Amino acid sequence: MKIIEFVKKFNNTPSSLLLLLLLSADCTFIMLNIIQIIFFNQGNILFSIKTDLGYPEIYQYIKWCWIVIILLFISWINRSLSYLVWCLVYFFLLADDATRIHERVGNYISGKMEVMSFFSLRMQDYGELVVVVVSALFFGFLVLLAYLHGNSAFRKMSHDLLMFIIILFFFGVVLDIGKYVLQIGLKSRAIIGFIEDAGEMFTASLTLWYVFFKSIQDKGKQVYLCEEILHLSPNHKNSF
Repeated sequence: MKIIEFVKKFNNTPSSLLLLLLLSADCTFIMLNIIQIIFFNQGNILFSIKTDLGYPEIYQYIKWCWIVIILLFISWINRSLSYLVWCLVYFFLLADDATRIHERVGNYISGKMEVMSFFSLRMQDYGELVVVVVSALFFGFLVLLAYLHGNSAFRKMSHDLLMFIIILFFFGVVLDIGKYVLQIGLKSRAIIGFIEDAGEMFTASLTLWYVFFKSIQDKGKQVYLCEEILHLSPNHKNSF
């Protein structure tokens, strides 16, 4: 019963329709990719969800771009500069996806590093990890400053956006490194890599749905994901 109430709170026609369209497009690209691998031995690589500048990748850029634009709109309607920090975070994700910042900088750093290899990781992986950690610390610091100075609404929305970032981190970093740490075969790595890319697509779609939902939500009926998820627990005492 609680789950039904939870869904109802986050259901309105425009945002629900957007989510349906986004997830439908994600599933279409994924299915096209699977069909090509099974029946056409890869086929047109532009339909592959792992191809740089392929159709699914460009679709992903559009999602990040729309998230930034909607966050700018939320900042404007709330007359708050705090939300601009999250704009920077997602603009960085857009720039990183489009230009491969972490891979290029990671490759440069790995060329300068002289470390022992642990857990079967490549030098490239170590370089990329350095970029990820530095980026996380930098943007984490900015978000923390905004969080400390932001109002209650901003803080609650930040909890939700942080949740999406953590999910994205799991797919984009943990699984990416895990397929080398586990020392598995090439086919298993390919499967994990496929799950990684698909997970990133779905996470971006859910994030876009969420910020759009928040941008059109009635100010008198504000709800937040993390807060409502806590309410689903029978032992919760209070919200954020």
